[in-house]
Amino acid sequence: MVKDGQQRSRTTLFGLPQLQTADADQPIALVEAPKTAIISMSYFSGFIWMAVVLGQGLQITVSAYLEDNAPEDERAAGADLADFLLEQWHEYSTQWEV
Repeated sequence: MVKDGQQRSRTTLFGLPQLQTADADQPIALVEAPKTAIISMSYFSGFIWMAVVLGQGLQITVSAYLEDNAPEDERAAGADLADFLLEQWHEYSTQWEV
């Protein structure tokens, strides 16, 4: 029961249905937004890509991929993995953005 002044915390996973058909040993990559999960699927197809909205009680191991590969100015500007991957995609048109 949630008392006055308390918030219920819940974890939501985008892409959860993929687990029904994935190999049991296929690694799962959790990212911060569905956009990042969708774009990352094309670049790193060996993973099951899911986006997580964090609630209490979920532990996450953070990859250093972005820190190791993105230029300092992009990291300082708060670029996420999707931003970094889209910049590498030469055929990507910013007109596609909604």
